[in-house]
Amino acid sequence: MSYQGLYEYLLIIELSESVTEKLMQVKKDFHQRYKAPNALNMPHINLCTFTQYKTAESRILSRVRNAADKQDSINVELCNFGCFPSHTIYVNVTSRAQVLELVREVRQATHRMLKPDNDHKPYFISEPHLTICKGLTNEQYEQAWKYMSNLHFYAKFTAQSMLLLRREKGGKYHRVEHFTFKNKKTNVVQGMLF
Repeated sequence: MSYQGLYEYLLIIELSESVTEKLMQVKKDFHQRYKAPNALNMPHINLCTFTQYKTAESRILSRVRNAADKQDSINVELCNFGCFPSHTIYVNVTSRAQVLELVREVRQATHRMLKPDNDHKPYFISEPHLTICKGLTNEQYEQAWKYMSNLHFYAKFTAQSMLLLRREKGGKYHRVEHFTFKNKKTNVVQGMLF
């Protein structure tokens, strides 16, 4: 089966400029200490990854835009470090409930649109985190976790938007659309019969 025309998408929460700068310093230090090139990726909080044909993009954008229109800003709190054993070090997102509610709204809004076939299923995060570095070797992971588990980190910001990125398989991500949270909840009013 040919998958020509399929793109990889990444939906993320945008960080404030000051938090991005603070995290980039942590990531640069990590890169220098452990020679891990993946640490230099731009910091973000992943909400969803999926693969889809570009022809479906306008419908997906419309649905994600509607979800963003209903979303209120999110107070995000980041505290200390966590890990996925043997390959990833991350910053804990301790204000998980609002982030997971946003993921639920996006999932509900996009429903089956993010699955072009049975081989490409979307992934919605269930454990919000902010990756410092992934794809570590066992040795890098062991050294890094021994050090990072004893460090303290704290930052907080108010997320006002999310961003959809797209890339050709294995390429570099490019911005598709910026979605501002507008807190436009739809009020349902029951009509009268008589």
